Amino acid sequence: PIQVRNDILILSYRNYHYPPIFPPNSSLIVDESTAFKNHNARRTKSLFMVSQHFLYRTLLSATPAPNSITELWAQMSCLDNGRRLGTSFYRFRSSVQVPQLKNGFTEWEDRPDAAGAVSLLLDDLTIRHSFDEVLSHVPAMEQRLVTFTLSQKTLDAYNALKQDCYLELATGQVSAVNAAVLANKLLQVSSGTVYGTDGEVHLIDTERYELLVQLVEERQHPVVVFYSWKHQRDALKRMFDAHGISCVVIDSTVNDADRTKHVATFQAGEVRVILLHPKTGAHGLTLTAGRTVIWASPRYEADYMKQGMCRIRRGGQTAHTENIMIAAESTIEEMVYQSLDKKMSALDSLLTYLR
Repeated sequence: PIQVRNDILILSYRNYHYPPIFPPNSSLIVDESTAFKNHNARRTKSLFMVSQHFLYRTLLSATPAPNSITELWAQMSCLDNGRRLGTSFYRFRSSVQVPQLKNGFTEWEDRPDAAGAVSLLLDDLTIRHSFDEVLSHVPAMEQRLVTFTLSQKTLDAYNALKQDCYLELATGQVSAVNAAVLANKLLQVSSGTVYGTDGEVHLIDTERYELLVQLVEERQHPVVVFYSWKHQRDALKRMFDAHGISCVVIDSTVNDADRTKHVATFQAGEVRVILLHPKTGAHGLTLTAGRTVIWASPRYEADYMKQGMCRIRRGGQTAHTENIMIAAESTIEEMVYQSLDKKMSALDSLLTYLR
């Protein structure tokens, strides 16, 4: 039996040509299989080698391809050794994507019919359990985009960095060596805090953090807040402390014992806010004491967003919940959310196909 925590896609395959290292009924079950979506990653290559020794293989994921249909290739290679999607990633990519020249670089984009075509290839080994179908009694989640206008000080810094890829602040310098770094630095500046050229932290304005405090104070229940950078975590923690809002943090610096303790105190209603980084807090946690998830800054990863929302909307939740995304007007943040919307729509479409 499977306990459904959110939308779960189950891919199962029987390997009829397994080496006799494990017993004939040996099974390999991989939870959160999107951790192995990168075909070049060492962990994916290791999983592929390990998977060869198991007769039965099963992958579990609520977000099988959050950014592109090509992310299914590595997962499927570990499942059926390339029998359905082929043994060459680049050949598969050429069949489901088209190259686009943008800003002097080639970017690959999914073909409009790619999800439907791939789903047909995977239909015989796919089972989907939809959260809303299995746990229909759990109230729906409301989606909200909260926008605000940057202060003139922050806007001037943002425009200067955007134009020159360089920013001179009273506390130091900020520079961007390429387009990817520039995009990340612009997100940081619009958040009010940015890493400088030498890694030092520069605080420009606290307007976003004041908005977050206001959103928390308007609610009488515990709140889950996702942050993007260490300097953002520290700024939020200082702001919550200054306003008497109790807060705990879970990220890669927190050991398992403290992680369990923080979750327990949050679930008991003993703290108002739990601060999470998406890479360590968007999966596996049950935080049903909370009714609100707030994203301090936008994320590019659709899987983190989808999984993060489900920390509070899980089995056992009896209250209405909300997902709040914060964006500074006329900045790159709006474009990131637009890109995220497209990825979420594509992911939902793929899950619809894979039934």
